[in-house]
Amino acid sequence: MHNLAEYDESMGYLQELFEMDPGNLHVLSRYISASYETGQLQQAEHLLNEWDKLSPENPYVEAQQILECALAARELELSDDILMPIFKATHKYVFECRFFSEGFYSEVTITDSGPVITLYVFVRGDEDSIVDLNVNFPSYLVERVEEIVPDKLVQFYIPEEEFASERQHG
Repeated sequence: MHNLAEYDESMGYLQELFEMDPGNLHVLSRYISASYETGQLQQAEHLLNEWDKLSPENPYVEAQQILECALAARELELSDDILMPIFKATHKYVFECRFFSEGFYSEVTITDSGPVITLYVFVRGDEDSIVDLNVNFPSYLVERVEEIVPDKLVQFYIPEEEFASERQHG
């Protein structure tokens, strides 16, 4: 549902499912993942605590990445209320541009001026299209998100294996 930008509806279903069956690790896993994918890093961090209580011997696969991003968001004073519209707009932009998202990940880089959170979005397309996505996205984001966001918060990329085959056949 996230590719169709139906965030509120899908998050509502996941929350309901989790509340009905809080011990279900499959539901909790989807809820953590969806929270992370929609920029609700503090919520994802809270849900990771629930995961650890239910399954202390089996850590959540992306726990370290989520925790690093949540910590950086706090240090940058980027609440879920600020990040969620950015992530939402990013996924909506990919959908509106008729690209298929292959996935994404967030990464924290520590710079001299502090932590930076970068959201990498992997999409199918040729190299020129990806350049266009990166060039046009900042103005798209500014029109839709009221809060000022750090430069280069979002970058679009071709998945590595596709990029390699583009180079060979291009």
